[in-house]
Amino acid sequence: MFRVSTTKTRRNPHERQYPIVRYPIRSDGHRLVDDLMANPNVMLDLTRSEMALLAATHEMGFAREVANRLVFMDADEIVEMAGVAIFFENPETERAKVFQEQSL
Repeated sequence: MFRVSTTKTRRNPHERQYPIVRYPIRSDGHRLVDDLMANPNVMLDLTRSEMALLAATHEMGFAREVANRLVFMDADEIVEMAGVAIFFENPETERAKVFQEQSL
């Protein structure tokens, strides 16, 4: 079981609210994360099987390799949504540029 919330504010009242999975609350949740990190090919296999997959990560190399769309968030707000190539080669927002400079 995961704790889920939605974005706190919306710029447009007609904008969809996206669920945000915060963290596993089951005792075996950490084991699942450990298993995935021990075998990253599991995530690659899932993306290649065309299964819909949403993952939250700070590992930008991993995100670049497996994602086809990227949602960059800061302080529970969606800052930027873009294709992976666009995000990494030419981010639109200053916050995304600063993040990339600090993390890549």
